[in-house]
Amino acid sequence: MRTTAAAIEAALRKADYPKRKEEILEYAKNHNFEEDMMYDLQGISDRKYENPRDLRNEFQEGRHSDAVRESVREDEQSPRDERGTG
Repeated sequence: MRTTAAAIEAALRKADYPKRKEEILEYAKNHNFEEDMMYDLQGISDRKYENPRDLRNEFQEGRHSDAVRESVREDEQSPRDERGTG
C-alpha cells in the first residue's frame, strides 16, 4: 500500500455514501486522485462502503487485496539509491 489509511479517509470524505467499489473508483477518477491512491483503491474489497471510515478500516486492518500487499513487499525489497529513490 502506497497510500495511508488517513489519506484514503480524507480524500473520500465528501463522497456520497453508501458506495460500492466501482463507484468509489469512478469518484476517485472524476476527482483526479493521484496515481498511487487510484492504484491502492483498485485493491479494496468489492463490497458496499457505508462511509469513508469503512475504507480507512479496510486499509488499517490490511483487508485490501493480495495484489496490493504483494506490491508493497516488492517495493520494500527494491534496492534504493543514496537519494532514497528506486
